[in-house]
Amino acid sequence: MFLFLQNPLSFVSMLLCVIGLLCIIGGFIFYMLCTSFIRKELDKQLRYLTSDYEIAFIDPLEFSWLDLKFYDTMESELATLGFSKIFDYENLSFSKTFPELRNFVRLMQNHDKSIYAGIMHSRYVKSGNTSEESKNDFFVQIVTEFSDETFLFSFGEKSRALKCKSIDGIDLLYFPLDTPIEKILAEHKKAVQQKCLENGVEVKLLSTQNDIYESTKRAFDLRKIDRLKKGGFTLEEYQAACNNFIAKMYCKQAKRIFREYMLNES
Repeated sequence: MFLFLQNPLSFVSMLLCVIGLLCIIGGFIFYMLCTSFIRKELDKQLRYLTSDYEIAFIDPLEFSWLDLKFYDTMESELATLGFSKIFDYENLSFSKTFPELRNFVRLMQNHDKSIYAGIMHSRYVKSGNTSEESKNDFFVQIVTEFSDETFLFSFGEKSRALKCKSIDGIDLLYFPLDTPIEKILAEHKKAVQQKCLENGVEVKLLSTQNDIYESTKRAFDLRKIDRLKKGGFTLEEYQAACNNFIAKMYCKQAKRIFREYMLNES
């Protein structure tokens, strides 16, 4: 100690070395903990993306956090545009894997059976953000299936829902915040007509509840396959859910894990 006092520069250098070593050890421990956590979360994603489609008809009162006023408002607006309520359901394939993110969907259909619409309020919490806005997404998706079993999805957002850039077999249309539902529906119908003309397909009419269920299952399967092929979620989607460093770790590990799964399945 006396020597260090005689040469304070040596003491400072030693102290900085110790601090640097502790930072390296702490960083390594943090990295390993993050890697372990991310691996567990990605295993859950893979379990979900390889699960069978399963839904349950359910009472909205089972979801204490739901904004039922949003559902009633959107149901009323869609009713004026010729839609009728078909059923309320929960996607159990998702909820069983992510019970903290249970979802409730109100499904409606137009009178000529060519379009159905899902109303959804989902809880969503961005890591490190406790604002009420970040916890909730409100949106309506309008859906048409075609004779070749491809789809057109049009989304009317009431908050910031995560956006997929593309899904094989599903065309995606997004509209700005608070676009009136009648405008979204009108644009959706135009896009349906254009696709029919350009691709030589017809609209698949869904006459029964079972027809609608089978259609939602086909759309679910297309999204699953697309995610598996592309290695999970995109970097932008991970960045919407957590900070940039963690998002990059998620994305890197996801591509490796999902690639391994696809190679084993082929």
